[in-house]
Amino acid sequence: MRSLLTIFFLAILLQACPGQEAEPMAAVVQEDSIPAVEPEVLQLDSSFYHLNADTTLAYSIRLLTHREIEQKWKGHYLSAKTDSAKEAVLLKMGKQLEGLLVNGVFPFWYGTEWDFNGISNKPGEGQIACGYFVSTTLKHIGFNLNRYKLAQQASQKACEVLACGDTVRRYTPADIAEFIAKTAALPDALYCVGLDYHVGYVLKRKGEWFFIHSSFLSPGTVVLERIENSAAFYSQTYFLTNLSQNPRLLKKWLLEEEIVVS
Repeated sequence: MRSLLTIFFLAILLQACPGQEAEPMAAVVQEDSIPAVEPEVLQLDSSFYHLNADTTLAYSIRLLTHREIEQKWKGHYLSAKTDSAKEAVLLKMGKQLEGLLVNGVFPFWYGTEWDFNGISNKPGEGQIACGYFVSTTLKHIGFNLNRYKLAQQASQKACEVLACGDTVRRYTPADIAEFIAKTAALPDALYCVGLDYHVGYVLKRKGEWFFIHSSFLSPGTVVLERIENSAAFYSQTYFLTNLSQNPRLLKKWLLEEEIVVS
């Protein structure tokens, strides 16, 4: 299996990643034509892990809620008197932002086809590569970044960019069981994960890990799955950046500061 994966990865790496013109930082999906969708039937206890999809609104309407959340938390942040109080506001805000992504944004993308050159800006239409899934969903909820440049970075570099100077954890486990053991002390949160030839999100909920990514292996779409059940969650090295509990990154979202990809 490892040799087959190696051959596959070498083959796709020989392809040129498409260059793109810079996209306006304020650009997000605004088309009201993207309808609400029925949530995917997940092969896990969605209620227990709070993974229930909230797709009752059209995608473009759902994205507007981030503005309301942003303004509410900005008031709390600016009124906080000390650095520790400001950080506490950011961490509380991060949990709500995590919920917006996991329950209100990602579910619209489930089932969207993977392609190495995929750069779709609309869930359910066209194809999307793994890096573009990460950069596009972050941009859509208001992170000030160039989704083309971020998507085209090596997975380790992408994790470093999103860390904004915070810790990027590196693991070299022998197998999934060892990965789970080595990350047992990490807090429940949403992370960016960089693998040898792949990138996506991992979500830790109630001690369990879930992989949310545009999968180049079966089913060949954007999917949420347990890491133990994911054929794509294989790597010699794993890089983890905490997204939803990273005050430096959250401050950039709140104040609309640019996340620079050098």
